[in-house]
Amino acid sequence: MTTATRLASPVTYIPLPTARTVDRGLDLIAVERAINNELPEGITDAELARAARILHERDASLAEIARRLDVSQDAIKTLKNKNWDPDVLANRRGKAECGTVQGRMRHVRHKETICEACAHPPVSRTSGKPVAPALGAAS
Repeated sequence: MTTATRLASPVTYIPLPTARTVDRGLDLIAVERAINNELPEGITDAELARAARILHERDASLAEIARRLDVSQDAIKTLKNKNWDPDVLANRRGKAECGTVQGRMRHVRHKETICEACAHPPVSRTSGKPVAPALGAAS
């Protein structure tokens, strides 16, 4: 008897079949790294939009695309509905800082060990719920 094994994701390593490394100002190496779960530092919104489109064409779920590109699933859905316009991502990305609820969620989303700052974020004295640091507060 043979048993089937289901992969965690229908998308595995995806090479970009091209001899070029740049296409209309986009760094195709950065795009290839992003679609393969190696999000490079300094990737542009246009490169992220191209990576999202490629993953979508490969039948990746919106949740999988969002996880790989470190943006919200909502942003990917909006990006798809706006015909992969990179301007959609302009205000949707941002590094979630450790010590915040968003930082803890980033660790969980990436299946990372939760750091000490994220394990014990500051809490409200009245509600007991985690709070974000004040804008402009020093970290």
